[in-house]
Amino acid sequence: MNVWFSSQYTDWEEEIIDHFKKSGKWNTVIWPSTYNTDKEFLDTSFHTELNFPSYHPIEPKVYDNLYRYLYIFMDMYSRNSPLGQNVYDSKNIHDYLNLFNLIVNYYYCNYKKYDIQLLILNRSPHVGHDFLRYLVAKELGIKTLILEQSLFPNKFFYYFDFYDYGLFKTSTKYFQSEHFKIEKKFEKELFYMKGVGKKKSLREIFIDFYRSPKISLIREVISKKSRQQAYYRYRLKQEFKKSSKEVVTSKISLDIPYVYFPLHLQPEKTTSRWGEQFTDQLLALE
Repeated sequence: MNVWFSSQYTDWEEEIIDHFKKSGKWNTVIWPSTYNTDKEFLDTSFHTELNFPSYHPIEPKVYDNLYRYLYIFMDMYSRNSPLGQNVYDSKNIHDYLNLFNLIVNYYYCNYKKYDIQLLILNRSPHVGHDFLRYLVAKELGIKTLILEQSLFPNKFFYYFDFYDYGLFKTSTKYFQSEHFKIEKKFEKELFYMKGVGKKKSLREIFIDFYRSPKISLIREVISKKSRQQAYYRYRLKQEFKKSSKEVVTSKISLDIPYVYFPLHLQPEKTTSRWGEQFTDQLLALE
């Protein structure tokens, strides 16, 4: 098989590729990764210009099927701001449509050029360009394999369809499942809560100051890349700060009827896609 092996953050890919090439299962492998020096392939966040030499026509039926996902792509891609993923990008709808068309064209042409038969993703698509990478493969009948991290030691999930995570109907059961007994206990020492509620260090205080609206405004005005809408973002942050003070309270009474609604981290794949229409968490609460 000719394989598009998509993984950006780990250094284990090369051994995997060598193994399957030697076993004769894989032939050509396109491997866009931080650890691969071949920069011909732009499997990145596409923050910079996409320098495509030419545009190749896409079958109208394929494009029409992909176009249905434009809004979802925009929701995902909006987290790819040059200022980091804690700031939504400020592109307009025409910018997103242009990026959508360029990225779709990029994968469509490269999959055809290298006769790709298998796409491997090291995580579920959730930042935009990776979602289109997956969708174009599906439209072209390319087999897809998605790997997903797990909080269970030395275990991970795998599935072949984006919408199958949690169900795993597309996964084969190779051995008897191990029974895990979950003790009924309250556990305070959770690794993801490490440092929460503790007194801030000098470094953390400095980071908060560095990210404060006024300091951010000064930094963005100095930078040519982010200067254009710096004041607009500053006003949004100030309005958010003001609104938060009006609605947030620490004085809670458990003696009157109430609704407890825990919010999901956003943007994240649990909301931006798997949440479907409830990507808008306010809609779910309403």
